[in-house]
Amino acid sequence: RPDFSRNPGAEVRFAERSRILAKSFCSQIEVFAQQYGSTPRQLYLATFATLLARYSGETSIVLGIGANDESRSLDLSGNPTFHELLQRAGGAEVATSLQDLRFHIAGLHVSAEQLAGSVLLSCDFDHQLFRVETIDRLLHHFELLLGEILHRPVQKLAEYSFLTADERKRLLVD
Repeated sequence: RPDFSRNPGAEVRFAERSRILAKSFCSQIEVFAQQYGSTPRQLYLATFATLLARYSGETSIVLGIGANDESRSLDLSGNPTFHELLQRAGGAEVATSLQDLRFHIAGLHVSAEQLAGSVLLSCDFDHQLFRVETIDRLLHHFELLLGEILHRPVQKLAEYSFLTADERKRLLVD
């Protein structure tokens, strides 16, 4: 959810933050996708939808995907396992290249680009809606959630943790 409300008529100002996924991590993603009859693109799509669902509490996540901003809805109802969600996400998949991977939601544009075995996750965001820290945390949570999924793909979506140890500690104390 945005950190701030947009003032009506205010000019949209975008900023960018990024995070690099290590080569060894990306290799695990490739192997995982092959084992589950999927693509890395579908894996990223389902992971991002899972993260947004966990942030928002919604069970239907609608993303604009690709350069044409094609709307794509993912149904996360019933607390499926990630493997089940991955099957749902693969339904109408057209492009399989990571270069085609772009997610758009209100004020956020997330993309992935392969770089010599690594993946660069980039997030362009409306600086008037989101703090830099929020976007950094979102990208870090995405990576942590993806790691959890790689280790336990048949776990229910609500059971995955994507918080850092410090964040969990703060939640328990506060």
